[in-house]
Amino acid sequence: AELVDTGGFGVYVAEGRRYDDAGRDLSELTDDIEHQIENATRNADLVLFVVDAQAGPTSLDEKIAGMLRKSGQSDQVMLIANKVDGESWEAHALEFTAMGLGDVIMTSAKAGYRRREFMEQVKAHLNPGGIYLFNATGSDRAAKTALEVFPDCALLLNNILASNEPLKYNKQRWRQTLAAYNYRGKPLFDINDAEAAGELEKIVSIIDNLGVRNVPTEQRLWTREILEQDPGTQKARPITDDNLGHEFWYH
Repeated sequence: AELVDTGGFGVYVAEGRRYDDAGRDLSELTDDIEHQIENATRNADLVLFVVDAQAGPTSLDEKIAGMLRKSGQSDQVMLIANKVDGESWEAHALEFTAMGLGDVIMTSAKAGYRRREFMEQVKAHLNPGGIYLFNATGSDRAAKTALEVFPDCALLLNNILASNEPLKYNKQRWRQTLAAYNYRGKPLFDINDAEAAGELEKIVSIIDNLGVRNVPTEQRLWTREILEQDPGTQKARPITDDNLGHEFWYH
């Protein structure tokens, strides 16, 4: 399984920004980002189209929805309304149904509203052996919820890997997949370059830490068993509609 987290379509124009905090010209990235979005959606089995419920439908949202409808991929789209921080925001999220991409799945990355329901929806859409990856941002509650929804889970660095079947780990496949990965006709890792080849091996070596608890975060690959035994996960409350709290639970 391959997850592509694209940049925001037209986001720099929408935000009225030209330069980032380091002084780089953001407008020069627009073509690359939009090419990435087009390529990713064209080859995807499932497209997660995330919109802002509190901002409501924007012209950019409508443009992307139109692109997806014209491409014939609308049946492969899950329309996700984020920032539904409680029941009072649900009506705002429902405005997006007018875009013709099916029902809206509501959630809140901050408050956790309907987080479990969202995971159940993802699980229902996964192909056998498919993988759902998300950044847990250190949240034991997010990890606990994934453990309750999916048959198998792992913690890769700070990301939860969740699947409807036992996760499989193949170091050689990781290496071959990354070595063959191309972006706009160029390899992401040039294995003929010593520095790039070393970086590739550093990433692949993470699999050697499978099931090892005490490793640095940037080299961590915890199995479901370690996640379940972790004191933070054991004490965590799963996220439900009547038990939201904050993404991080403070005592």
